[in-house]
Amino acid sequence: MNMLKKCAAVLTACGLLLNGTSVRLPVQTAAAAETVTFSGLEGLPFANGDPFKGVDVSSVISLENSGVKFYDRSGRERDLFVTLKSAGVNTVRVRVWNDPYNSSTRENYGGGICDQNVAVQIAKRCADAGLKLLVDFHYSDFWADPGKQRAPKAWANYSVSQKADAIYDFTLDTLKKIGATGADIAMATSELMKTYQAAIWAQHGLFASGPDFDITFGLAHTIEKSAEVYVKVLSTGQPILQTITDDALRAIAKDFGVQLNEAFLD
Repeated sequence: MNMLKKCAAVLTACGLLLNGTSVRLPVQTAAAAETVTFSGLEGLPFANGDPFKGVDVSSVISLENSGVKFYDRSGRERDLFVTLKSAGVNTVRVRVWNDPYNSSTRENYGGGICDQNVAVQIAKRCADAGLKLLVDFHYSDFWADPGKQRAPKAWANYSVSQKADAIYDFTLDTLKKIGATGADIAMATSELMKTYQAAIWAQHGLFASGPDFDITFGLAHTIEKSAEVYVKVLSTGQPILQTITDDALRAIAKDFGVQLNEAFLD
């Protein structure tokens, strides 16, 4: 079985799960800010490049379809993604819902209609504007958060194994379509998961895979706890007193039947 067959992700989302229909909003105007300021970043060790300076514009397609127009600070009508890029934003988050429509009427639930098709459209515009993309899978038909996770309608009667397969299929299909637009984070994650069982992005999240749920979530939990311990040790400002040699690590790996990746050893 492909190692990606059981896929899990650390999900970050917020909101309320509701059933409803779309609402056409009245036209509104708002004054543009003169500057966009990202504070609290001074002195932080961004050794791997700039921090994510991001916004969530998952509802932009729905807004534009409702007649909303966006203008830059000079008052010129302009593509929102281009304006964000010029203002200093470098990353856009897009939420992805499975089927945000009423089963009978096919009316949408509102909230931006953030299905796979919309996510792909946003990914293409991010790529065209030179923006990075953070994909936030909800694995639900509408809002989900750590306190409530309602499975998509189509998965309601699935077993755990069937849901695992459905998660994998939906994730892979979405990332392939997003990757085809040139959205670099999705492409990079997809490439990493061909080689490794986990892909970790600073301020973005963790993707992990394994042959079953126990191993997958065990891997994700181990990575999270390891990161927590590492950060706490670094925060003390004291030197690390306990170390392990590469040979000792190889010996431990051998005892546990684990194949080490020598590329990560000194």
